[in-house]
Amino acid sequence: MWKRVVCSIGVAFVLVLPGSLAQGAHCGGMTDMYVLAQCEGSHTSGAAAPGMIQSTIGSVPQYGGSPTCQTGGCSGAPQESYFNTTGDVSALNNDGATAAATDPRMGELQSTRTAVQGWNLTTSAPVLTSATVAASMTAPPVTESCTDVRTCNAWSEGPPSTEICTVPGSAMSICQITVVTTARTLNYTLTVPSPLPTVGWSTPHSVFVSLRSLGGNNYEALIGRGHGSVWGWYSLYTFTAPDPGLASDEIVVQSGISVNITVQGDGGPGCGTWTGNVPLGAVWEVLGCSAPGDQGGWARLNSGTGFYHIRKDVISDGCGGLRATWSLISSTCNDTVPRSVTTDTGTVLVLPPPATFPLNACWDRTESYGYQGLGPNTCAPLLQRNCSQTSSVCTSPLPGGCDTYTNTMSCQGDRSALPKPWCGNVRPAGHRIVLCPSVSMPALLPIRI
Repeated sequence: MWKRVVCSIGVAFVLVLPGSLAQGAHCGGMTDMYVLAQCEGSHTSGAAAPGMIQSTIGSVPQYGGSPTCQTGGCSGAPQESYFNTTGDVSALNNDGATAAATDPRMGELQSTRTAVQGWNLTTSAPVLTSATVAASMTAPPVTESCTDVRTCNAWSEGPPSTEICTVPGSAMSICQITVVTTARTLNYTLTVPSPLPTVGWSTPHSVFVSLRSLGGNNYEALIGRGHGSVWGWYSLYTFTAPDPGLASDEIVVQSGISVNITVQGDGGPGCGTWTGNVPLGAVWEVLGCSAPGDQGGWARLNSGTGFYHIRKDVISDGCGGLRATWSLISSTCNDTVPRSVTTDTGTVLVLPPPATFPLNACWDRTESYGYQGLGPNTCAPLLQRNCSQTSSVCTSPLPGGCDTYTNTMSCQGDRSALPKPWCGNVRPAGHRIVLCPSVSMPALLPIRI
């Protein structure tokens, strides 16, 4: 019985006789299909003669039977008709396509073919897709930039030079703040109008006198009525004391004022006459009438006097010149004990130290201040060149230091060199170095990579 082998794409068909396998075993090493068919045909017998196989090896087999027909009896044609070149082969082609689509080994066969033959680089889908994507991309322009780097392969040192430069200085200074305190007394007499101020009064028992402040230099003299306490007041006189006329370094440390008042009863029992000086803030009972019922009388302001004790502090501020531009480091008070000061009229006053700035509740204060110059440091670049300082002079003296120093520096001579220009592209590490065209470079500079 004949065996039929069907392959899907571009595969040759080989007829193998069952009885000839042993005889054609030596044909197994042949790879050319035509030669292999000739080898196998030379060992066959029966209906498939060698001449017939050779003449029809390139033909497409066909048959007119059912898809499951496997013998010549059901095909409607003898076995030799499998190799004729006439007739309709469409049914055989359809069966081959169906077998290729449903055969589980078809994918394996296609992979094997691809591995053996390789992709067609002009028609395969992966290659075409890759080519399409690559064609749509625009590569960035390749640019290169160079920076000259100067190197030295020979040099000689010139003669040393002298350079003049300046550096800011610093200073620390201790200063003293002291004060000289004096005192004077200013006495005054009130100018009382004429006729003298007078007021009438009535009271059930007692007569009172008082002098009170209305604020500033304004005052009021009063007459009171009551019984055991003041029931009400009569205003006797309102006045203003004179201004003391203080200088800028003076203050009033004490003051006093009093008025002389006369109180007269109407002659009833116990209501006589009283005259006296009434100081500021006093409230005195001066008459007590013993007769029953209200008693009456009058009161008169006769005169008035006052005084001011004035303190004068003359401060010697030895730190004033430093305070504006220097920095305060420390401040120490040396004396805070109150002092006795005698006025020009002989009155002794006990006074505390000045409370105002800059003494700040101190008689004697010591302060220290520091200063840092603000001028430019033109010596720093010379020191970076390994220049050495040979002299230094303070050209702007300050108390306890200097604002600016002028220095003399000795510097090594200039170095002349044979330049070798080259540069590296500005790109990440690992990229190549591009040499620039030779250019002239006048001086030695450090290499920067």
